[in-house]
Order: sequence, then structure tokens, then C-alpha cells
Amino acid sequence: MADKEDVQLFQSGETDLQGCDLSEYAAQEEQHFVKLDFRNCDLKSAKFKKCRFEQCDFRHADIVRTDFSDSTFLNCQFSHMVHTAHFDRSIFQGGTYKPYTVNCTLTDAKFIGVDVNGLRFGDGNLLSGATADEATDFSGVRMTRALSRLPIFKDYSFERGALVRITPSLERPQAPQPAVEEKVGQDLDAVAAKAALRENHNGARLMCLSLSESITDFKINAPIPNDPEQLEYYEGYVSLLNAIDEDLRAIANVLDEQDGPIDEARIDNAAAHILNLRTLLQDWWTQNQTKVVDSSISIGLIGAGTAFLTLCGAPAMMATSISAILGGPKVVSDYIKAKKAG
Repeated sequence: MADKEDVQLFQSGETDLQGCDLSEYAAQEEQHFVKLDFRNCDLKSAKFKKCRFEQCDFRHADIVRTDFSDSTFLNCQFSHMVHTAHFDRSIFQGGTYKPYTVNCTLTDAKFIGVDVNGLRFGDGNLLSGATADEATDFSGVRMTRALSRLPIFKDYSFERGALVRITPSLERPQAPQPAVEEKVGQDLDAVAAKAALRENHNGARLMCLSLSESITDFKINAPIPNDPEQLEYYEGYVSLLNAIDEDLRAIANVLDEQDGPIDEARIDNAAAHILNLRTLLQDWWTQNQTKVVDSSISIGLIGAGTAFLTLCGAPAMMATSISAILGGPKVVSDYIKAKKAG
């Protein structure tokens, strides 16, 4: 239920809504919102049907069961995870749409000149009737093979779990470049990942396979919660694990088992998958770090996950934090205690 003071703040016309609780709030239809900052807002089960959003920032917002049907988004920003939301017949024009999208409906939605670099479609999305113009380039967008067969993606082939453009696209406006510090950090991450892979590509491959098997074990053995809220979170968590598993298997396939040095083309390919995986994990952790997962994954998985991420250039403490996704905060805590005791 939405916080009354936060609702009053929203209705007053305030544009800085960071961290507000607007869950289950129902906005009047056909409202026009300009330059609203929804970052880190709780928008679960909120309704914004037939609304117009212009230059609004939805990054890190908790968009779960949110209804944006028949709405228009002009130069808005979306990132991180969007779960079970409704964008039917909505129009996205300009801006960025690059969240990890799970169980969402985008039937008859339109994408016009949208930056989707980094977008990822997980399980259960509906895009029947959706269309996109030439300036919206889905190259590199990860999804299921079944989803890739929809008419909206007719100009793309499906390779290694992602779309590859097979027809020339019109020149589209350049997406905003990352800040110098962010770009330098990304370059250093790539260098670290490639150096680690050159040194021990077989070790990285075996870790990927081991983590993939652990994810499979979790999905088979983990109890499914009865509480509706926990069940919803559990389903999103499993969807995330499926996405992680895709990247892990892709890295293992690229590296393949071989003796001696590995060629640079495969090093570059594997490093790209690793950086994509780390971005996915970091985004999810930012959005969900305060939530507790009752996990039956062993402490050994946390150790393997931390070792893998550290191997690929992640600082040890960050790697431990990210590995919490794979085993839950309690398991990480037990792992750290065990390390201290050892």
C-alpha cells in the first residue's frame, strides 16, 4: 500500500520522487508527467494507464505487476529488472529501455528510436504485435530462441542466445556516452577479464560448468514458497538464475576444453559474456540486496561463485556480495564465518 505522504508529494507536482512508496497507487488516466525522477521508487501493483511520461527516470524502480498499458514514454530511462508489468499498446520513443524483463506483456507495443543496448528478455514475455523502427537496434539483446522468431525481430538471426542484425540499419542517434570514470572502469574490467582467461581459461570453464550444475540442483531441490509475495520473488529469482545459467554455459562453450593458449577471438567473446554477466548480477544485487532468499544452495557454491568472479577481475569483496545472489545473504554470512574460522 502506498505511503500517504509519498502520494501527497506525488500529487503536489514534485518532480524528485526518489525512494517514494507508490505501490498500489492508481493514477488518473491520460495524465502528463514531465521530468519525474522515479529512481528507487516502489511501484509494485501501481496503475498508470493511458498516461504520458516525458523525460522520466525509472532506473532502479521496483516495477512489479505495474500497469502502464496504453501509455507513452518519450525519452524516458528504464534499467535493472522489470517483472510482470504491463506495457500493452504502449509507445517508447527515444530514451533507453534496457532492463532485465521477465513475464511482461508488451503486446502491440511500439519502439521508435529507442536505445535498447543492454536489454535482456527473460522468461514469459509476450510481444505479439509489437513493432520497432529501423533506428531501434536489437543487436546483442539476449532472449529465448522462441521469442526471437516473432515478427518484430524478423531482421535478426539468433546466435549464442542473442540477436544479430542481418540487414543494414539506418544511422541512429548515438546513445549518451558513459562518464569518463565509468568508461575507464569498463575498459579495466575487460582487460582484467581477458588477462585472467589467458592465464587459466580451462579453470574458468570448469567453474562455469560447476556453477551451472549447482543452479540446476537448486531449481530441482529448492522448496517453492506458499506466501504470494515470497512466491513472486522466488519466480523472479529463478528467472534470474536461468539468465545466469545461459551466460555460464555460453562462456563454457566459447572456451571449450583445449590444451595450450587460446586464440584471442574466443578470449574476446568469453570476456564479453563475463562482463554482461557481472552487469546483470550487479544490477540485480543493487535492487534486491535487502531481501532474504531462503536458499538450499550449499556454501560451496558461494565459494565457487566468489572464486569465479574474482578470477574474472572482480574485487574479492564485490565478488562475495554478488555471489549472495546465488546463495542468499545467510549462506554468504556462514561462508565468511567459515573462512575466518579456517
